[in-house]
Amino acid sequence: MPTSEAILSTFVTTYGAGSVGKGAIKTWVLGLELWNRINDAPWLGGAVLQRAIEGSARLAPKSSHLAKRDPVTIDHIRTLHRHLDLTNSFDIAVFAIACIAFWCCCRYNFYMVLFYLHCV
Repeated sequence: MPTSEAILSTFVTTYGAGSVGKGAIKTWVLGLELWNRINDAPWLGGAVLQRAIEGSARLAPKSSHLAKRDPVTIDHIRTLHRHLDLTNSFDIAVFAIACIAFWCCCRYNFYMVLFYLHCV
């Protein structure tokens, strides 16, 4: 540490190009950046690295792209609740995580609307 931008770009183009999508590549790079920041090392990623990410993402196979899914609704949460055994600790944990994730997504969207209205 720190790793030069040339080495970071080489990593992205060697291991990412043609094998995974842009989301996976960006997750790898964000993980490396976080590791540097946690260890108080300078992050040397810049424009060259961004171009390497974009170029590698264009070579991603079609199988790495998923179609958009329908949004999760409160009916999905109710159905999940009906089909889980809430006396089982694993099922309780699954339901709790699903409810927390659903609530967080709803609150995030609410605050994004408020932020947008404030900026307009």
